[in-house]
Amino acid sequence: MFSSLNSSPSPSSPSLLPEDRSRRPGKSMPMMDTFTDFSMVGVYKTKGELKFVHVKSEKFAGRFTILIFMDDKLSDMEIEEWEDFSNHIKDFKQVGASVVGVCTDSHISMRTMMMSSLKGVSFPIISDRDGDFSRAFGVLKVKNGKFGAARALVILDREGRMVHMTLHNENTRSYPGKVMELIKKVQFAAGNVIETRVGDSADLRSKP
Repeated sequence: MFSSLNSSPSPSSPSLLPEDRSRRPGKSMPMMDTFTDFSMVGVYKTKGELKFVHVKSEKFAGRFTILIFMDDKLSDMEIEEWEDFSNHIKDFKQVGASVVGVCTDSHISMRTMMMSSLKGVSFPIISDRDGDFSRAFGVLKVKNGKFGAARALVILDREGRMVHMTLHNENTRSYPGKVMELIKKVQFAAGNVIETRVGDSADLRSKP
């Protein structure tokens, strides 16, 4: 599905992302904005082997894309969440959706994590080393000159439009069953935008 790299890749850089209107971290792009083509370096487990790959938006054309943003803590709850989504990859395919992880660490660090704490994760994880991808979705955090992403789940529809975002704190996570239910609803309600943030009803943060 993804093109392998024969040599160690250079740090990733997304291409043709939406303009950063705010010039500040944390400014979210408006719902229903379309995210154009991108190509980023990532790590992907295929046939039991971890490989550096180019993850391109064109691979998800005509499908819903679920982006799961990793923070810099990687708690037990976060690991549990990522493994849970990985265990439901086939179910997501049945509803026309793909899952992609996003991390602001390097591709080298991600590969190490996928060999240890994230060894149960089989979907691709892209390296947002410069933070531009996270910034475009409004989840980039900067503190004392260092940046990282907030824990979040974003859903893009078949046209690449952002139709949902859930921001998490250290006590919340998303569940595959709830996400699939939401995707099915969006599929039958074109143009219906649903947004959940910490402190709201948080439909995706309760077990099905």
